[in-house]
Amino acid sequence: MSDTLLSDLPEIMAAAIKLNMPELRDCTGISGPFDLSRLKGTQIKAPAVMVSLLRARPGAGRTGPQPSFVLECAAYVVTTDRTGLDRDAAALNIAQHLMMWLPNRRWGQNCLGEAENVTMQSLVNKAMIASRASLLAVTWSQPAVVEPLPAAAPMPIALYVGGAPLTGDQP
Repeated sequence: MSDTLLSDLPEIMAAAIKLNMPELRDCTGISGPFDLSRLKGTQIKAPAVMVSLLRARPGAGRTGPQPSFVLECAAYVVTTDRTGLDRDAAALNIAQHLMMWLPNRRWGQNCLGEAENVTMQSLVNKAMIASRASLLAVTWSQPAVVEPLPAAAPMPIALYVGGAPLTGDQP
């Protein structure tokens, strides 16, 4: 596990999503939530997916000596009207693909558990309709251990060299 896991994770996830969905014109990691005001301030080429780590909360217990956490993640799907496909239909199609593909993802990171609790929520409102874009959020939980494992101490050679093992029959 790297010391920069939390800052690196949105880009790691975005790269994997882009590889799985090459038809996306934009797929990148971002910081924090995404909404219409943020959409207006950026040059996103739709269809796009913006991936973010929204929060981390304590997990159910410990994973060995390290505390566990649950990372709350989101993939924001942005679409516009394109020839032959309505923006809302396009957003729902991308969201459906993500909902089927995301469960059990570990993103190549041993410190992460499998993605779970995948949900989808429309973020379309009156202002969004006027902008001629559609915005959905696909969210999921990602169990994690964010504290690096301690380096293992070497076993002393004396453990392997010596006489007969002690058993319960000896005084």
